[in-house]
Amino acid sequence: MKRIKFQTLAKLGTCMLLILLLVKVFIGEWVYIPSDSMFPTISAKSLVWNSKITYGALMPQRIVETPVLNLLCLIPAVAKADKKTNWGYHRVWGYSSPQRMDVVIFKWDENETQLYVKRIIGMPKDTIQLKDGIVYINNKAIEEKGKRIASHDNFGPIIIKEDCYFVMGDFRYNSLDSRQRGLVPLHCISGKAIHKLWNRNSDLSLFEAIE
Repeated sequence: MKRIKFQTLAKLGTCMLLILLLVKVFIGEWVYIPSDSMFPTISAKSLVWNSKITYGALMPQRIVETPVLNLLCLIPAVAKADKKTNWGYHRVWGYSSPQRMDVVIFKWDENETQLYVKRIIGMPKDTIQLKDGIVYINNKAIEEKGKRIASHDNFGPIIIKEDCYFVMGDFRYNSLDSRQRGLVPLHCISGKAIHKLWNRNSDLSLFEAIE
């Protein structure tokens, strides 16, 4: 009897683990935000939901990006070999594509494991320029979405490459973004930040949509 119960619990645990892995890979995951670069939209030490299903889940390109298998990278030899691994860019079907003013979760480089959060300001083939902190797209000043702490810097103009995006943080004075690090390729975008679980500066609900 005890053996049957153990087998049942083992099967149930395996099924739950499989479901959690499928959700993490194909649906989304909570991402911890350590910095204030997106303040006041997202404060430091907040959790945001990275919706992978929005743009289509980005398939792992290395062992370190693969749930469970990434534990193998605790072995130094495997971790070293995995740095040279690249399974190529594959993304499953999504119901949308990245849009201007979306808040996205991404990596600056496909070889990085660190995730970042910024807002898309410039789209592929746009000409973008900042004049005294005001954003110009194709020589026209744009009306930006949401709240932000503006800067008064100048940048550009530059033409954004195809399949690349120009991103900035909402806290312009305190954000390391495309002004310093360059464009974000589509294949480095993990998903869209759509909800925040907690924000210490918010007087609203515990679970809020990100605008």
